[in-house]
Amino acid sequence: MLLRTINNQRLNFLLGVALVFLPTMLSAAGTQNEKTNTWTLASPDGRCAISVFLGEEGALSYQVQFEEKEVIGKSPLGLRRDDQDFTHGLTFERAGKIEHRREKYELFAAGNPQVDHVLNHRSLVFRNANHAAMEIELAAGGEGVAFRYLFTEKARDVHVMQAESTGFAISPEARGWLQPYHAAGPYTPAYEDFYFHV
Repeated sequence: MLLRTINNQRLNFLLGVALVFLPTMLSAAGTQNEKTNTWTLASPDGRCAISVFLGEEGALSYQVQFEEKEVIGKSPLGLRRDDQDFTHGLTFERAGKIEHRREKYELFAAGNPQVDHVLNHRSLVFRNANHAAMEIELAAGGEGVAFRYLFTEKARDVHVMQAESTGFAISPEARGWLQPYHAAGPYTPAYEDFYFHV
């Protein structure tokens, strides 16, 4: 999910803390507050932001905002591999520097095939009770935000993801455009249906 230089004079968004939002002034692209275990990355234009939280029991969650409004409420993060659990008991290790990247590429089929995005990127590294590391890479651009899980430690072993805790807390009043659900079959889901306003 992609979400958008932040003006230091204005309040850009609210960070969720126990479902109570506290006003926070942002720096050029992001903030971090290790005392409250909160890290925020905003897009170059400041419209989109993603915040990651580390709870008291070592569980991760995130929140997404667009133009200071909550798009995704505080939602869980985490994975469980066949050999390690990254859903709770995590501790913060380090946060990478905020990097500005330009992504230019061409789509094979689209009304506007030339893609040219400027994004802010940042990585957060956490360790579980066994000192195994999990990295979460954040990206924030003018049209949205994204995150992904990474395991960068070198190992020859092959591991299987057994469960994923990632959630999406969306308001019941939210509006969007979705495709209907299709049961798995020889030709479905093909993601070729119409989008409906819901």
